[in-house]
Amino acid sequence: ATPWVSHPDNIKSFFNTGYSQSHNISVITRTKGATTRASLGFRDQKGTLPNTDQTRVSAQVNSNVEINKYISFDLAMNYTMTQSENLPQGAYNAGNPLQSLLQWFGRQVNMESLKNLYDKGNDPYTGKPYSWCPDYHQNPYYTMYYNTNSFERNRFFGKTSLWFKPTSWLKFEGRLGYDYYDTYTKQVVLYHTDYPDGGFWSYNQKNSEINADFLAYFDKTFGDNLLSVNAVLGANYRDLDYKTSSLSAEALIVPGLYTISNVAGSPGTNMGGSHIRSNSVYASLSLGFKGMLYIDASARNDWSSTIADPFFYPSVSGSWIITETFPVLKGTVLEFLKLRGGWAKIGAATGAYQTDRYYSSVGYNIHGVGQFYNPTTYPPAGLRPESVETSEIGLEARFFDNRLGFDVAMYNKNTTDQILNVEVSRATGYNAMIINAGEINNKGIEVQLTANPVRTSDFNWNITLNWSMDRSKILYLYENEESKQLIDVYTIGSSWSVYTQARKGEPWGAIYGTGSVTDEDGNIVVGANGRAKRQSKVLGNVNPDWIAGLQMDFTWKNLSLGVMFDFRKGGDFFSVSQMFGAYTGIYDYTAANGVRENGVVFGKDILTDRKFVKEDGSVNDIVVAPTSAFSDFYSNRSYSVIDGSYLKLKDFYITYTIPASRISKNNLVKAFNVSLVGNNVAILWLHKSNITRVDPESSMNSANSGVGMESNAYLPTRSIGLKVGITF
Repeated sequence: ATPWVSHPDNIKSFFNTGYSQSHNISVITRTKGATTRASLGFRDQKGTLPNTDQTRVSAQVNSNVEINKYISFDLAMNYTMTQSENLPQGAYNAGNPLQSLLQWFGRQVNMESLKNLYDKGNDPYTGKPYSWCPDYHQNPYYTMYYNTNSFERNRFFGKTSLWFKPTSWLKFEGRLGYDYYDTYTKQVVLYHTDYPDGGFWSYNQKNSEINADFLAYFDKTFGDNLLSVNAVLGANYRDLDYKTSSLSAEALIVPGLYTISNVAGSPGTNMGGSHIRSNSVYASLSLGFKGMLYIDASARNDWSSTIADPFFYPSVSGSWIITETFPVLKGTVLEFLKLRGGWAKIGAATGAYQTDRYYSSVGYNIHGVGQFYNPTTYPPAGLRPESVETSEIGLEARFFDNRLGFDVAMYNKNTTDQILNVEVSRATGYNAMIINAGEINNKGIEVQLTANPVRTSDFNWNITLNWSMDRSKILYLYENEESKQLIDVYTIGSSWSVYTQARKGEPWGAIYGTGSVTDEDGNIVVGANGRAKRQSKVLGNVNPDWIAGLQMDFTWKNLSLGVMFDFRKGGDFFSVSQMFGAYTGIYDYTAANGVRENGVVFGKDILTDRKFVKEDGSVNDIVVAPTSAFSDFYSNRSYSVIDGSYLKLKDFYITYTIPASRISKNNLVKAFNVSLVGNNVAILWLHKSNITRVDPESSMNSANSGVGMESNAYLPTRSIGLKVGITF
């Protein structure tokens, strides 16, 4: 038996100090008419979780050759191999050890005991691998060493161009580009409660893309810088090929033998792929007048195999350097002033095989007979390309010999005819259909301020501040004039009955779910039991009010220092970790200030950033049993919708450069420097609603469906490293 005692650092002790090492070497050779650069790179990384790793090997070759004064060519090739014996799994998944550690674990669990016994066979009392809760949760060490997730990717990409330059102002380019990668992943399970007989799931993907372009360039200046003309005319052929296959076994005959011949029952098999082609023609023209006024225009037309209609997208922009037109404005105060503006339209097609009916395979057979089913998504008729129109105006200025400057831009973006998959009545024989729908407007402002407060022969201080704000609004979603079908809400993603949505008349990214009833002043109303009344409602929005970044660089003689801060104001997210961790009582605030002994008053003991009132409007003072209070975190999703504001020290570096003359008298060493670097260094501040201190940048996945959703995210890691650079 294990003693029932507290182990305050039992989760912390599960993590290791990770490390990574990177090595790069490159050589450059120059001869008459040719330059070649080759480089090799190696990176080895051990993760903060036990038995996690990643290795990357890369090679690169670039070459430029001048055959004669008319003809030249260039070649660039890159190869990367990335391997891991075990990549950590994420989200609410039995393969993610944090799914139990951050939701159901307790301080009484002896992590050292789990570590010592995970590989010693089954527990004689349970007949299962030794664990703290073997009926529901796996020993985290067993998961990391026996239920692994391997990964391998090989990628090759490159391009070559043949140039013909008959005159100094005219040249032609024939260009061919190729990008290929194959990915193989294999997830294996020796044992866990969902698959007591083990299993494995292997996936193989192959992707290739070919781009062939022919371009003509015209670049000529007329008069004494009176008029400059730069023009490009080109055509593109693009071919994308995607193949996938998978094998799986949900039970094994011999434990630990992960081959398809060892499957108990029917194996899971699947093959698929897609093939997309497109053709394009495009042109651009840039006119400059006396180095002060510039006008740019471009046009492109695409024909895609995935959609019937071609789509055309033009753009036009202009800029005026006011200080060149009126030189009298330039002086000790104003150095540079430019006004710019532009408009652009962009089109986009859809994925492969969306506009017709295609059968799909189930992936298993019944008595040797393969299974296929009709499509469940109704293919659209007359599907149009998506369209995005953007207009922008900006002003840029520099003052005091370029020691102070700003760049301000305002934009307006309208997105229409988005290609969406929406639900339809099952009576149609389909679950969904693809339609053109939606009109979204985005307005925003972007500001960059630069300053050089101190500039001497020995010391230099540079500051760059970036600030931006975006406001979106859903103007329209969908209405069918014939069927009268109306869509005012479109679901983007979901987790545990909380949804991110596009709602007509509201900003994109509304978070919707079960939340608290509030009064006219926004106070949360509790019933006679002291617990908030609930209703389905909008709980927040994923978009920040604004974001900012501050970079400061200092140089003193041969020593340089830089720091970068990131700040985000607003932007809500739903935290599954906070919901379950409070519900199960594993977080510190569920035992703080005597709440387990004395009970909980909402607004006083927990969730103190919110105001709770009784039905008569008076301040809440009703004591609630702690088991009931913290179970409300599960039933009332608004308690786990968190303001994602933060301030982070994102990066820093300290570099010392040793003059080559001090270390090499024969010029063998051209340059030598050593740097101390840090990445994701510290979270300096979080909003007071973030009582669990979840990293607001965590999300379930990188797609739109994962925005505003956090679930058992891996804890943010700080990287501190040493970097040495030597040039021969």
